[in-house]
Amino acid sequence: MDSTKSPLVHLIPWDPESPSHIALMTAQRVACGWKSEKVESWREEQRTGDMNLQWIVPTTTPVLPSTSSSASASLTDTAPTFGAAPRTPTLTPFVPAGHIALTRTYETPGHMPPTPHLYFISNFFISPAQQSSGLGRAAMDLIETLATSPPLNARTLALSTAVDDGEGREEKLAAFGREAPRVSTQRWYERRGYVPFKRVREMWWETDGKGREWPTEAVFMRKDIK
Repeated sequence: MDSTKSPLVHLIPWDPESPSHIALMTAQRVACGWKSEKVESWREEQRTGDMNLQWIVPTTTPVLPSTSSSASASLTDTAPTFGAAPRTPTLTPFVPAGHIALTRTYETPGHMPPTPHLYFISNFFISPAQQSSGLGRAAMDLIETLATSPPLNARTLALSTAVDDGEGREEKLAAFGREAPRVSTQRWYERRGYVPFKRVREMWWETDGKGREWPTEAVFMRKDIK
């Protein structure tokens, strides 16, 4: 079975040399609300295989470009490498519903040292219009299979996400005018077999409209896959 395809989605590498790939990745990170300013630095990481960003592309029900959203646009499969290994791009047009990455090191230094055969799942984004459609679950199934295959050959996957029971969570949601997520991200990963092994109380910070800074507590999780 092709480790980049499933009945619901397939994965296509991000091309760090393509202006259209770069522009859409930036737009999707803006839509996500995190790390749009890091896209330029990801280009070199993608070239070296330290980061392995993939577009999440619906297989049977493609997402059509929306004239009202810059985060949805048609691209062409042009990436010449994946995991720093050569690949032959198909030159096929596609419209991604989101993206997901496998990285060799954790994004913030000091939290976890590089570990042989361990990759971090990061920058996981599904377009709000496509959430609750099963694409996220299908993308995770696929990325776990892909990670164990050449050229990555991972044995363990790890990730970080916001804890369910962080201190001041309800007050923070109110300050930003947000509703509590319908699905607990931490529990979702736990159901997939990821086991918590570390918590960091003040991992990420956001500033509300009044200038107050709010921390988010993180939980680190891991899963042996091979």
